[in-house]
Amino acid sequence: MAYRYRGLSKYKLSQPKEAIKDFSKAISIDSEYGEAYVNRSIASIALENYEIAIQDCDEAIRINPHNVEALVVRALAKNRLGVDSFVEDLERVIHLNLRFPKINP
Repeated sequence: MAYRYRGLSKYKLSQPKEAIKDFSKAISIDSEYGEAYVNRSIASIALENYEIAIQDCDEAIRINPHNVEALVVRALAKNRLGVDSFVEDLERVIHLNLRFPKINP
């Protein structure tokens, strides 16, 4: 988890290549760490590596099919590539948000 947080810090400092290294290290420690895949995909989008971003989001969604953030990020990457199926991802987000609303106390 520490590598993910360090990666987030590097990303916020406009160092996406360095952030990807940390997210990759977090994934190598725990291959089921969905949030690290999503973070790495966001950094990949910053570097215009849209195909890699989609692959990372696919993995995050495999780990947790209800991962709304992964669906949104994948839709963004697909849209940047001109892939029409980004709409399906967004429709799934809408469905999940209606099905599993977040309740704030």
